Amino acid sequence: MGNFLTHRVRLAWRALTGPWNQETAGWASAWMRGEAVPNRRALELPYSSASSMQVSAISACVRLISGNVAKLPIHVYRLTGDSRRRERGHNVETLLNGRPNSWQSAHEFRRQMTAQVALYGNAVALKQYVGSRIDALIPWSWDRVSVRQAEADQSPVYELRDPSGVSRTYPASSVLHLRDLTLDGVVGMSRIEQARQGIALAMSAETYATSFFMNGAEPGVALETERTLTDAQRNSLIESWKQAHQGAGRAHTPTVLEGGLKIKPTGATNKDSQFLELRSFQVEDIARIFGVPPHLIGLTEKQTSWGSGVEQMAIGFLQFHLLDWIVMWESAIARDLLDPATESEVFAEHLVDGLLRADFKTRMDAYALAIQNGILSRNEARQKENLRPYQGGDEYLYPSNMTVSGADEPAEVEEEPESRTRRARIALRKSTRAALRMVSERSATHE
Repeated sequence: MGNFLTHRVRLAWRALTGPWNQETAGWASAWMRGEAVPNRRALELPYSSASSMQVSAISACVRLISGNVAKLPIHVYRLTGDSRRRERGHNVETLLNGRPNSWQSAHEFRRQMTAQVALYGNAVALKQYVGSRIDALIPWSWDRVSVRQAEADQSPVYELRDPSGVSRTYPASSVLHLRDLTLDGVVGMSRIEQARQGIALAMSAETYATSFFMNGAEPGVALETERTLTDAQRNSLIESWKQAHQGAGRAHTPTVLEGGLKIKPTGATNKDSQFLELRSFQVEDIARIFGVPPHLIGLTEKQTSWGSGVEQMAIGFLQFHLLDWIVMWESAIARDLLDPATESEVFAEHLVDGLLRADFKTRMDAYALAIQNGILSRNEARQKENLRPYQGGDEYLYPSNMTVSGADEPAEVEEEPESRTRRARIALRKSTRAALRMVSERSATHE
């Protein structure tokens, strides 16, 4: 057991000798010598939320979340009685779907903000005004933001530092602040920091994999000889062995042993140490941190419980995960961007139809059912497929055998004035043609 632990620590030592974790390698070396190493060191691995994007699973999760949130259009609506009307041209809708500032598109801005929330738990944008109207939203890197609470009402106060180091203080009314899960109601919690130890393990596994394959994907070996070597001879032998065999390009090259040298393998294979299983588990663990289904970031070993169709998977992803990010944006927009005087009437909402788009046959069947039952007109269905409307396609159809309960005649659908006029003209043309046919037939009989 002791030899196994010593071997594992040697593997860890070789894997953890990168430029960013020399100290960690020192702890491993100290442990191999039998010295005590505090467990808390595992929580102090020197990486940041930004550098954690070097882990492929974290990068995939952040890109999946931010990309899907940023591509959804945001519409602003006004409630009028029991119905709602879209406020086309509203300032907030223009900012979030068009140009939030002079150098970013709406997609770039919203993707950056969402990615910062995924990594840091927070994202802040400074509002710039022209008069009383918000003219631009300037995203601020979270590592240059400090937040404290005002003594008077405990509201957040933001200290923003520009790249030159100059700091300015702003009240909460001057910024758009997106927060992940928060325990104090002021600052969101970073998922990276909360899962620091698991992510450090994933980074160490990737470092070890790099070291393993750079050394020819071969386990460690020992060179044995019955002779006693001096320090200079020993170092020369090690260096010559490295030059001949270290690196993927020199793997499996022939070896010539002289002077009674013998090779003795000292390391286990990746299969024996279940290295691939460890990396698979780390991908699944990171997906769990971000609430992302593993199959959406490339881990297809396990079956999803959301159904087998693409549509079912998209609905599950939207309902159980993406909706939380969407609501975070909508509530922040209502709090920080919309006029408080109209908050009971005006609201913002994402258009999620694009995520729920089914295959062609399913869509056509749904449109046919909606048209036959008067739910959609033919032109409304064509509009959803980005097709041009045609004359007469705005009328709503309904089955002739459907009636209102207790009525003898089919329920009449109230028509628009234009539709009634069009139908009257058609009826007039038909009656005129019928009258002309009758006159023609009578004339032919008399002849």
